[in-house]
Amino acid sequence: MCAVTGEAERQSTDLAETRSEQKAGKSMNLMGILGGLGLFMIGGFHLMIAKQGALGLIGRNGAIGIRTRKTQASDAAWDAAHRAAAPLMRTVGIASLIFGAALVLSGFVWQQENPPAVTMIVFALGYGAVLVGSVPITIKANAAASRAHANQEQSIFSGRR
Repeated sequence: MCAVTGEAERQSTDLAETRSEQKAGKSMNLMGILGGLGLFMIGGFHLMIAKQGALGLIGRNGAIGIRTRKTQASDAAWDAAHRAAAPLMRTVGIASLIFGAALVLSGFVWQQENPPAVTMIVFALGYGAVLVGSVPITIKANAAASRAHANQEQSIFSGRR
């Protein structure tokens, strides 16, 4: 009776180990996949805002676009800011899409529960590029908005004289 019980326990343990190995083999690198999809969304938004902002299709609002005090000072400032920042926004958008593709690829190539170093590095570089890229975009937009707002005010005052 003891030999039968011991054999059943051994088979049960072997079955549990086999199931956990199968489960581990099927796990996915969620950091790579979800992080990559997030970068795709961010890149798409940058490209959309760059294109529509450069064409003047995005009116001054509180939801999308480059929303700073200077860019929202007037419609002229808003349009000038988006036209000036469009090339930089396109660059950040394309970089975001490239890093996003690399992250998704790493998510499918390295299917393991804990993300490998490559995935973590690409994740940091991708999101870092978006954050660091936002600084010159904002600086360029604010400078263009200030010039446009000043020109608009100057033309208003010179028209009154």
